[in-house]
Amino acid sequence: ALECYFKGLDICRQLQDSNLMAVAFHNIGISYFNLANYSQALSYQQQAVTIFGSLNQRQSLAGALNSIGVIYLSVGDYPKALDYYLKALRIYEAMNDKQKIGNILTNVGLVYDHLNNYPKALEYHFKARDLSERAGDQYGLQNTLGNIGNTYDNSGDPQKALASYHEALGINNKLHNNRGIANDLTNIGIVYYGMSE
Repeated sequence: ALECYFKGLDICRQLQDSNLMAVAFHNIGISYFNLANYSQALSYQQQAVTIFGSLNQRQSLAGALNSIGVIYLSVGDYPKALDYYLKALRIYEAMNDKQKIGNILTNVGLVYDHLNNYPKALEYHFKARDLSERAGDQYGLQNTLGNIGNTYDNSGDPQKALASYHEALGINNKLHNNRGIANDLTNIGIVYYGMSE
């Protein structure tokens, strides 16, 4: 994929198409992230942010900011992850993009979970859950319920964790989402195992 993206980037440079160059930078950044080359991923995402910002491409800018947040979360730099997620959140809120707002709220909750600030993590996960419920976004809802379960489990409340995981499992069964079902059953098993120790 990278080879194709770099060829595409060369063509974008020849055409002097800044928007397509930014898209190429963003895609190259995602590819490097998937290869766990976080420094390269960050470099390309930052180039995308610069161009998207100069072109006032708000949707694309927010996506690249979110990607930078994901990179920082992955390397354990939680303050920077939070900073970039909140920048993306402000843009999505201004655009009233409910699905993207829900995704970012979930990401912010994950940061707080990593910081062991479980009340704050739950606050953001609950906002994401409520948004998913109002929007009828069942995939977003099952994901958020799983994250709520993780936060409850991490905070030492296995009963609430189980309730969240079972609720997510019910949704995933209706969606025939086998990956989600596997995650939920694994999480349920982990909680029961921890309770038996």
